[in-house]
Amino acid sequence: MPISQAFSALSSSAPPTTSTFPTKSKSDTSSSSATTPTVDPDYDVKRACTSSFGLPVTFIKNGVPSPLVDVVLDQKGRMELSVRGGSRAVSRIGCHALCDSQTWTFNGSQYDPSLTLLYASRDGCIPSSVVMDDPKFIIPWRYKNKRTSEISWKIFHLCGDKVVSADSETIVVNPARDNKLRAVMDRVRVGASRYQESALVEYLLRVIRETLGNYGLEGGPTSVDADRRLYQQMIRQGHNFMLLCDVEIGLCRHKALLFKILCDVVGLNCALVTGYSTAGRHQWNIITLPSGGDFLIDPTSPHFTWTKHGSHRTKGYRVSIDQSFGHGGFSLKKKGIL
Repeated sequence: MPISQAFSALSSSAPPTTSTFPTKSKSDTSSSSATTPTVDPDYDVKRACTSSFGLPVTFIKNGVPSPLVDVVLDQKGRMELSVRGGSRAVSRIGCHALCDSQTWTFNGSQYDPSLTLLYASRDGCIPSSVVMDDPKFIIPWRYKNKRTSEISWKIFHLCGDKVVSADSETIVVNPARDNKLRAVMDRVRVGASRYQESALVEYLLRVIRETLGNYGLEGGPTSVDADRRLYQQMIRQGHNFMLLCDVEIGLCRHKALLFKILCDVVGLNCALVTGYSTAGRHQWNIITLPSGGDFLIDPTSPHFTWTKHGSHRTKGYRVSIDQSFGHGGFSLKKKGIL
């Protein structure tokens, strides 16, 4: 599709500012009674994309589309752009030539703003009532102002010497570009039919270990190893946007997110939870099995993988600094907040 036609279609169907997520049907016995979460339309995530000179660079200049770019629209009307001439052409036009933060387009892909906004408005959580059947979104960066302690959420596409550490990472969920993620999703769609309930959960956890490594498990790499490898990956590719399954050593944020995506693929009721562990800010999941109730699932831990309501193990997890997950987390799930 010519880029001019694509932008005509885009202008007639602007990205939504409130969530429009599919939910589990009422006939699904594993689903909760939660309603679809909504996002305050005034809630915003600061997004920016600049060249090395600090000036915005887009694939549209003075209203004229670049003749170097081809555009495809997916079933939801989101753009996937490609540069004619391949990687050499990309290197000539620069890292940010296919970015327009106003239309949520970064590095040649247009992303769903509603999932990003929901993730930020829920402080890093995605409720089980939200089913990511066709995920394409960016995990925003949680920024805490050291002077005021104010929390804000941002998307920065950094390149070159602006990538200074593993903390520069921005996780990108995009099966259209992430071949490994697409293959894993296809794999579990087929493989899940052989398993039921707890065996299905164990199968998904095994797939995650095979995909993202064994960080957090006995004999696995340390967080220092993972951060060093992640930084090296970003330096090699030239920017900080990391496709989820391209990460060589997955940390808690990668594994819990992938677990939520795969659960949604196979129809398992699952929430992504961000809170605190004894080591600091942490991410894990909570699932509901039709015959077994709610369980805390931590894909990063060998000791707390399965934790049921009432278990002393939940004391190691907190929904906030002063509230344990055991006292509050399962209640939030039943209320539809998680």
